[in-house]
Amino acid sequence: MLAGQAGRDINEEIFAHENGELPLTLSSQGQMHKGAKSKIVNCLESKISVITASPTVDFIIPDGAFIVQTLRHGTDSTFDEYTDYVILPYILSCLGSVSRFDVVWDIYKSDSLKYTAREKRDGGIR
Repeated sequence: MLAGQAGRDINEEIFAHENGELPLTLSSQGQMHKGAKSKIVNCLESKISVITASPTVDFIIPDGAFIVQTLRHGTDSTFDEYTDYVILPYILSCLGSVSRFDVVWDIYKSDSLKYTAREKRDGGIR
């Protein structure tokens, strides 16, 4: 605009670029278009080949908290029962296909950011 008002020639290529906070192709009235991730699956499936064979794995190192939170919680009333009837059978089933299985757990050191965030959460502060 200023170049035009000053009498200078304007390079028309400038108008080929979007001039806004969000690209017009991805937004409407200043808001990003919301998309469904599931719609992209059909497009991607045609471009990949399905792998039917599992890779050979020598060892597994799962996150202990992930195991505890993802395995079913049945009628087990104590952690001992949950360990005996849910966690250990899961670990034993994994041992059939690997030679080593190490479980890792988070450690909350008192001077770490994770510890501070956890303390705030436990106190109801977010």
